[in-house]
Amino acid sequence: MQRIMVMDVSAGVGKSTFSRLLRGSLHLLVYHLDAYYWKPG
Repeated sequence: MQRIMVMDVSAGVGKSTFSRLLRGSLHLLVYHLDAYYWKPG
């Protein structure tokens, strides 16, 4: 398994929490796309 994308239609449903759990159990890196697309300014 190389990549997993966690998506949903609304905020606050637990995507980040689920991603952290997946990272711990599968030993994967987690990249939050908001950090790449929504930069200051």
